[in-house]
Amino acid sequence: MSRPSRSAALITGLVIAGWVSHSAAYAQDTCLPLPSGFELCAGGTIWQDAESFGFEDAVVLESDDLWLEVMPLPDLLAELSLDAIMDSLEAEFIQQAAVEGQRAPQIFDRISFQTPQISGLMMAMTEFDYADEYVVVTAVVHGNSRHVILALDGDAAFSASEMEQNMRNISDLIRLAEEG
Repeated sequence: MSRPSRSAALITGLVIAGWVSHSAAYAQDTCLPLPSGFELCAGGTIWQDAESFGFEDAVVLESDDLWLEVMPLPDLLAELSLDAIMDSLEAEFIQQAAVEGQRAPQIFDRISFQTPQISGLMMAMTEFDYADEYVVVTAVVHGNSRHVILALDGDAAFSASEMEQNMRNISDLIRLAEEG
């Protein structure tokens, strides 16, 4: 299992600061509560038995080969379009690589997607960490005026198209939580 990417760590830094376990709550519920009024209904998928951790408003899920971080959209980005949000995140990823003395990530095309409950925009990129390089996919999804950021990291063996497909599969599992 690869370690969390710099991108995911950077986004996390925008949103949260400490770890708390949510594994027991996830095991008891059919759907895992996510930030910003979303939930992940993962029954019958690799995410059903994934180890989960929560910290403040974010949730991390780890399967055998994939690592997913789900974070609320920072308030300073809330009024922006999906493209503008992605522009901001991309600039942060590039700046963070420079601060760390690493090569800037190689950014691939952005891809819009739609599920019955949400729509979103994803961006795949290759990150470089010393001698290692790996594909990370970041997505911003929205539904019913709510937004959440997804950061997916995997083992180095995953191609960009495989990681994009993994993000699509994850997006199909995300629902708007019942408000009550």
